[in-house]
Amino acid sequence: MFAVDFSCLIDDSVLCDKVEKVFVTAGKFITATLNLKAVVSVDAQFLNFCTTYGYCDKGKTTLGSAGPARLLPYQGPTDDKVRLYPQALYKQMNLPEHPQFKKNEILAMFNSNVSYWFEGDPLPMPKRRVDILYVVVHELIHGLGFSTAWNNNVGEALIPLIGPSFTTPTSTPEGFPVAANGQFLESIFDKYIILLPSGKPLTSITDELNKFPINMEMQETEFINSFIASPQFSFSQEVYKSAITQGAMSFRLTKDDDFILETSIVPFAQGSSIAHADLQTYLSTSDFLMMFTYPPRSTLGQMMSKAGSANTTGPIGPKLRLLFEILG
Repeated sequence: MFAVDFSCLIDDSVLCDKVEKVFVTAGKFITATLNLKAVVSVDAQFLNFCTTYGYCDKGKTTLGSAGPARLLPYQGPTDDKVRLYPQALYKQMNLPEHPQFKKNEILAMFNSNVSYWFEGDPLPMPKRRVDILYVVVHELIHGLGFSTAWNNNVGEALIPLIGPSFTTPTSTPEGFPVAANGQFLESIFDKYIILLPSGKPLTSITDELNKFPINMEMQETEFINSFIASPQFSFSQEVYKSAITQGAMSFRLTKDDDFILETSIVPFAQGSSIAHADLQTYLSTSDFLMMFTYPPRSTLGQMMSKAGSANTTGPIGPKLRLLFEILG
């Protein structure tokens, strides 16, 4: 159920072929686990992050990055709120009417400037090697919807993405819909996040933030200064505080079960904070896959065996499976 448009931008055909085969294996893992009704198209690139983007820090190397190619606004059936759905998830709903889909659902880039371990390579895995299958499966899961719209665009305070008001559009004299006013928009993932220990839904804070009038014609500096001076700013600061306090946020699975999210990184790290499983909680469990950092000197198979997840559907643990069931 994964169609991968793979581009290898390095001069090593043997390595390129090995990486492309990893994508096939990763797609099979996910297809065997999630009930996908529509094919997910992936635009994947394998390239040198150092020479291409200047990411040459030897102290902490970026392995890869992936996310939805497009986020689509959708008003779900359980409440009247418009949220952003990754196109890959939106397609699975098989809605009779939908906007024109883009060619690919997931955009993914992987760093060739990394010493990767491939299935069949010698064991034990040498120090500083990384099992590329782990990295690819992890990043594809992000592209399927394990991601948040919250970010620290206003300093030590978090806000969701800002978009046009899809619920109250106005029109130009020519009849084209426009949005003079905007709104803060959660992702569908954010809908199920709660603050701990109170159990307060994060979406209730989004409701408070949306009392702030957003003029889409504002310049960024003007918006930030105006927002910081507003009563809503304190709610954003509350979210930031939770996002840097270990164990303070979770994805609510059931009334008795939570998937604890990563909130131990100080200061807040876009792409790592909230958008991963808590390292301390899940390192040695079968829900290890979505931690923000790679466990050293362990292959994916060793991680599954150590966590006792060899009899589950590959590396996608029970909490992660339930999370995607909830997302739809």
